[in-house]
Amino acid sequence: MNANKKRILIGFLLALITALHYLIDGNRIVTHILHRELFFIPIILGAFWFGKRGGLMVAVLSSLLFLPKMLIIPKFFMMMHTTEAFSLNALLEIPVYLAAGYLIGHIQDIRHAHWRSLSIPPETRESSDPESVQKTNRRVLLCVYNTPSAPKIARYVMNIFTKDSNLSIDVLGFAREPSETAFDSAEEYRQAKSDNEKIVSELVQSIYRSLIEDGFSGQAVTKDVIRFQKETTARRIVEAQQGSSYDTVVVPGEKMSRTEEFVMGNTAVKLVRELDCPVVTVH
Repeated sequence: MNANKKRILIGFLLALITALHYLIDGNRIVTHILHRELFFIPIILGAFWFGKRGGLMVAVLSSLLFLPKMLIIPKFFMMMHTTEAFSLNALLEIPVYLAAGYLIGHIQDIRHAHWRSLSIPPETRESSDPESVQKTNRRVLLCVYNTPSAPKIARYVMNIFTKDSNLSIDVLGFAREPSETAFDSAEEYRQAKSDNEKIVSELVQSIYRSLIEDGFSGQAVTKDVIRFQKETTARRIVEAQQGSSYDTVVVPGEKMSRTEEFVMGNTAVKLVRELDCPVVTVH
């Protein structure tokens, strides 16, 4: 079905539902509730076929067609106690129309943009020829925080990256302060904070020492520890990458259940979404 036929179908549905809304048994609340819900059909079709813009246009048009009779309908129910509740409920349906058109259309716009990006001819994309990649001043950020897989990132770098003068590696530890509410006393909180900082600092030192012993130049490898409280680890890594323009970011992986990932968030997943450089997760 082409775009014009889709528009005609949506227009026909709007006209049909509006006719039912205004012409059939105007004194029955149940009938108006049914007509009110029928408007969702063209709204959903408009959003699904024409994206956010189409969904909002059909939602606004449906609201304009639906509202006039709702504004005068209370006079038909003067003797009924449900009149005010019905009128208010009818008015609240308008934001629901708009939300449905916007959300469904937005999802469709994302899907369409994704599929269009896959259809771009290879010759028009950014060149991935190794010879065209700048070979000087390559910078790698090794992110270290308190996870079991953190020590493995040194082994990954030693196996993958060559020890040349064009490569610089920054070993950066991220020591996030724990939440005070998770502990029964201030003493337990201070101890947990101190232990976390100590573990991160020791990991940074251990990884730094491993890289130097493996043959990386002492001038090419640096180390530091960042201490922070309220921001997430992912946010601080993004800030570090944006401030220094690293070519590659290496992070330790975290094995989390779906519930833990939903509540706490997964650092590696957030970085992949936000950074414009390769992100390597080492498990």
